[in-house]
Amino acid sequence: MIKIDIDNRTFEVEAGRSILSIAGEGGIKIPALCHFEGIEDDASCLICSVKNKKDGTLVPACSTVAEDGMEIDTKCGEVINFRKKIVEMLVMEHRAECEAPCHPSCPGNYNIPLLNKYLANGKIKDALSLLASEIGSSPLLCLECDGYCEKTCRRGKIDTPVSIKSIRIFLYSHLDSSIVKREENVTTIQQNKTLFNSKTGELSENEIKESLKECSGKVERCSVIDDYISAGYEAGSCMQCRCRAADDCSLRDLATELGVEDEGIKVKGYTIQKKISTIANLVYENAKCIKCGLCVRSTSDRDGRIALCFRNRGIGVKITEPLGVDFYYIPADKAEIYVSICPTGALRRFKTD
Repeated sequence: MIKIDIDNRTFEVEAGRSILSIAGEGGIKIPALCHFEGIEDDASCLICSVKNKKDGTLVPACSTVAEDGMEIDTKCGEVINFRKKIVEMLVMEHRAECEAPCHPSCPGNYNIPLLNKYLANGKIKDALSLLASEIGSSPLLCLECDGYCEKTCRRGKIDTPVSIKSIRIFLYSHLDSSIVKREENVTTIQQNKTLFNSKTGELSENEIKESLKECSGKVERCSVIDDYISAGYEAGSCMQCRCRAADDCSLRDLATELGVEDEGIKVKGYTIQKKISTIANLVYENAKCIKCGLCVRSTSDRDGRIALCFRNRGIGVKITEPLGVDFYYIPADKAEIYVSICPTGALRRFKTD
């Protein structure tokens, strides 16, 4: 057994354990983006760095084995500033947005992408329930609004903006409080959360082209919404710009915790890509990847099936399928693992309905 001091608390544990595991067992939270229980640690993000008080060095808690007599500080100013700098660098490379521009530009903070998604998938009652929960006992703001949502809609860069106001006004006219359950709204943006890329607001031509893959294929555009069919068609033209991990992103949570905001300065020089496997229900967006390597370390190709891997070196390194194979054929069971461990929205299910 060894003794280690973490934040002035003494722990007596068996030898060979990491600082991170000991701290976690003792209820001391150390943030980590590249760590996942059961997967070999690689210390690639260094977010979990802590201070060894005896020699003044910063060491990664996930991969550093505790030694007898160690004194560790997990939250001093030096540690916090180091983590903040790392997150700032990650945000500079994170060329993606948390929310679709229509959502934060809406005076009512209505969750426009989610309502469109419900309608496009024929979930009319879900769409009505969402609308009812958002407005409560108040009138629909769209009736008097200047349509800020449509002015920021990225579909307008391709042809014409989604007819957001017409869709919502049509649904509002068909609300029936006797059949639609009005619940407390849990779908609006958490305003205190960091919004990545919120100050830049513009995507490149290639990024917009990639976003089109979120549409329901070749859809019929309807400027006049007079029934649920036309509402569904028009909602299907929504590019679903909102990140799939907007409410479940470790990077966003950590940036909020450390007070890191997106200043709009982005590292460029690589092509934005969106790869989709409909058979595995998996989408990979390299713009959101922080190259933590969890997906690579979680599975391998030793079973004779495709697994994600690193390609290139240095600043050009990226996560991808192996050379000579197609992302489309990623096995579904491996895709499930990738989705469950990815700390950002880089690997998520393509369809969730």
